[in-house]
Amino acid sequence: MVVSAESAPFYKQGPAQAFGADLRLAKGAELTLMSRGFGFSHVLAANGVLGYVPNEDLAPARGVQADESEAVRGGPSGGGVPSLKSETLDRSGLVPAP
Repeated sequence: MVVSAESAPFYKQGPAQAFGADLRLAKGAELTLMSRGFGFSHVLAANGVLGYVPNEDLAPARGVQADESEAVRGGPSGGGVPSLKSETLDRSGLVPAP
């Protein structure tokens, strides 16, 4: 996944956190989609931080197959549960958050 908007809010705790977005991601920032929810997707940033980004600010990365790009929109009908292929993530360099 990549950020398709000029910038996208990134929430570490969730979109309903009281203090607003933790940071803003620049257009083209690469993310790994963990799960897609109503209005927001749970993503893994390139720096290993998990957070949430609005669905409308995301687009498939280049080279993503059609069935995966439909998952961003929620399938052919625009809603529902995404169909994603599983992949193994290298988490060896991640450090637990305090």
